[in-house]
Amino acid sequence: MVIYGFFNSRPRKPSILRSRWTEGPPGSIKEAGLRPSGYAGKGLPQSIIKKSTVALSPAPVNFYSLIRVCLAHIPINPVMASRSKSASDRSAVATPGLRRLAVYGVPIEIDCKIPAFAPILGNLLGASLTHQGSSESPVIRGSILPHEQSEPARRLPAKARPLHRPGDLTEIHALDERAWFIDQRWGMCEINVLRGEWKSWILPQALFDPVRLADSVIYHPLAQILKNRGIHLLPALSVSRNYFAALILCPFGLDKELAVMLARGYQVIGQRWTCVRENAGNVELLHMPGLVCQKRESSTGTGSMHQWVDLTATNPNAGLTHAACNAVIVVDAGRRSQPAMRGWSTADASTVLRLSWPIPELHPQRRLGQGQLPLRLAQTFPCFQVQLSRDPSDLPSLIDSIRSSLVLPKVA
Repeated sequence: MVIYGFFNSRPRKPSILRSRWTEGPPGSIKEAGLRPSGYAGKGLPQSIIKKSTVALSPAPVNFYSLIRVCLAHIPINPVMASRSKSASDRSAVATPGLRRLAVYGVPIEIDCKIPAFAPILGNLLGASLTHQGSSESPVIRGSILPHEQSEPARRLPAKARPLHRPGDLTEIHALDERAWFIDQRWGMCEINVLRGEWKSWILPQALFDPVRLADSVIYHPLAQILKNRGIHLLPALSVSRNYFAALILCPFGLDKELAVMLARGYQVIGQRWTCVRENAGNVELLHMPGLVCQKRESSTGTGSMHQWVDLTATNPNAGLTHAACNAVIVVDAGRRSQPAMRGWSTADASTVLRLSWPIPELHPQRRLGQGQLPLRLAQTFPCFQVQLSRDPSDLPSLIDSIRSSLVLPKVA
């Protein structure tokens, strides 16, 4: 409702709207067909304006009662009703590109401003992470934005210290609670660990496919924030069989080895990403949705093509939601002519895990934080370093030998 008029004095025949003066009993209302002067250029649609003429006598009138009478004569307009929704009602309406999910109790909101990437994002995250998180846990918020040429120079402060090694494809810079990941293949990411927020800018012509792009703009920044909530998100494979579970850190894909393990009765906890959480003195391996890249021959016979598939989609019994960790396996980069395996002592295993850890440490000078988990795994579980050949049955056979050599707890 708009009240248009000025009351510098009380004339004998005042009127709220600038229309023809009328006389009548106190508080009487008469619809006026005149458009009040002054509405032009105010951005108010004519369809939502109710024009009335109010006549006042010199007798005192309760002005607020008069306003209530005016409102009673104004019909509800659907446009204005939609604009007057409460904040809770507006938040319940789905925003395009906004996706809410939860990773084992931690609520997460991801706002994607790139329309072409939004539907792909929903398929990659999977439906298993759409349940509600804990109301007591602060929400982690992420944004995916189109890249701008001036963003790296404007966002990266001069005092930020580089953490990447010479020759690394991804540049890492850190300053206090913030960190920046810059990669010319896909774009840039800014993380604020203290606030639990991150922003990713994607290049228009990114060289990564959607799965690898999601690893860089979503999973890696999310892993840096989740570790402060007691959950370690790792790009690692995890499998289980007969109450034996292993965490496998490998710098390349193991799609063929994973297919052989499924044929031998193994269950997959995480195909590409795995959550690791300490619970009552135990280390749990938790499921995360993911895909593996398979190389297949092209139908035209001109070459090969890569396809991302979910190996557990056709066999529901092949997946497992969680399991207690029993061993950690580190796979060397590259393949050899013959497979090999070596067990490490606790002191050597901590060094091997620290050097092979797939999530970079943003504060290497601190003793607390992420550095505790590699040390915890090295002190608690046997750690093995293996070399693989091109035979996909090598890794399942090595894991079988590790499983047979360990004394596992009996489960009734």
